[in-house]
Amino acid sequence: MASLHRQNGRPYWYCAYTDQKGERHFKSTKSSDKKEAKRVCDAFQRAVDLTKVGTLTEDRARKVIENVVSEILEASGLAMQRFSIEDYLTSWLKEKEIETEATTSSLYARLVRQFIA
Repeated sequence: MASLHRQNGRPYWYCAYTDQKGERHFKSTKSSDKKEAKRVCDAFQRAVDLTKVGTLTEDRARKVIENVVSEILEASGLAMQRFSIEDYLTSWLKEKEIETEATTSSLYARLVRQFIA
C-alpha cells in the first residue's frame, strides 16, 4: 500500500511504496498538490502491483501513465488531446508543407499515404 508524506522545507509530496521485491521506496511525486500527488503515488503502486503478478508490459505501463496524466488534466479542467495516427500525420504534414521545399513535402505526403494504406 502506497502512502503520501511531506518533508519539512520541501515543496513536493513524496510517495512511499513497496516494490515487487518487498523493498520500500520513497520517491518524489513532483507535485505540491496533495490530490495530484495521491494520483501519482497510486500509479506507482499500480505499476508495482502489475509487475508482481507478471502482467506489466510496456503498453500497460504507458496506459498507467496516460491514465494518471489524463486524471490530473481533467481535475484541472483540461482534457488530454487524443489523435488517431492518421489525424496526427495529417497535422504533421501541414506543418511540413510550410517548413520544407515542395519536393520534400510531396515525398512526405506520399510516404504518409502509403503508411496509412
